[in-house]
Amino acid sequence: LFLSPVAGLLGISNVRLIFPALYPFMGAIAANGVYTITQKYRKNGQFIMGIIMLLFILISLPTLRIELEQKLKPLDNTADVVPFLPTSIYKGFVYLSQKTPYDAIVLAGPQSHMDLLVPALSGHTTYTGHPLATTNNEMKKIESILFFSKSLSDSQARSWLKEKNIRFVIFTKYDGDQKQFQQAYPFLQLFYANPDITMYKTPLFPLQWRSCTIAWAAK
Repeated sequence: LFLSPVAGLLGISNVRLIFPALYPFMGAIAANGVYTITQKYRKNGQFIMGIIMLLFILISLPTLRIELEQKLKPLDNTADVVPFLPTSIYKGFVYLSQKTPYDAIVLAGPQSHMDLLVPALSGHTTYTGHPLATTNNEMKKIESILFFSKSLSDSQARSWLKEKNIRFVIFTKYDGDQKQFQQAYPFLQLFYANPDITMYKTPLFPLQWRSCTIAWAAK
């Protein structure tokens, strides 16, 4: 399935066809294949099984080495926002998860990598995201960058947000100047802000809020 055109026909990424729940079944299929081969060549069954296991280990060693190096490498770059997310921004994501509908699409900055954190920290769907898990991600990323760089007019931004069914917009200190962003798109409705993150509701769709009120959090 991973290499087949099924994912394209369904409009999803092929990595969605491989997930941890499938690993036991894939392992069982592989074990059954090895058993079938050894049964076919009973005289040299143990030898053939040993060769297959050795080949599997040799093929896996390069990826195992790379993964171990990544896991053991010290994180000394505290400027990297993904592993060192400020508490103030994390609180914004928590607020989003508690007060807004989970089926609402959220737009966050792809250049600041905030879009990668939206699903993990708020449980919401994000318009852009991981390139292997997002269909047409490059085009979506270009569109999002145009929006966050304030390259769209007021009417263009409204039309684009409505077309993409985007209901919330997240703007952080890593995305630029918040005041300039607000001036570029004055139709966005503020519903949460602290010194490092601002969240807006797009006034394009009626929403059922989960006890949501405008909030200002001190740093």
